Amino acid sequence: NDSPFVYPVVVDTKKIKTNKINFAKAVLAEGIGLNPHYRYLVSDWPWVKKYLKDNFVPKNAKDIRDKTFNLYLNENYKKKEVKDTINAILKVENYFIKRNKVH
Repeated sequence: NDSPFVYPVVVDTKKIKTNKINFAKAVLAEGIGLNPHYRYLVSDWPWVKKYLKDNFVPKNAKDIRDKTFNLYLNENYKKKEVKDTINAILKVENYFIKRNKVH
């Protein structure tokens, strides 16, 4: 459930018409290890504000965090894990695309 190696996956919410957390949770439900929403931007921690030197807002970091989820990777992954991951993402993407065409 955790990995030192991650790969950010950008979710095009205009194409799938759901938020990236719902999308990521659906991929997770397919058995793919991932973090749906990165929560470790120090600037978001209310208790740390008094220790920061300024009020800098990391806009680029927040922007990429808000449209990505992090796939957990393992150096022992083989082609099977790559195929499983791609197939799960495509399955979830197709579900949300088809669901949105009906609505």
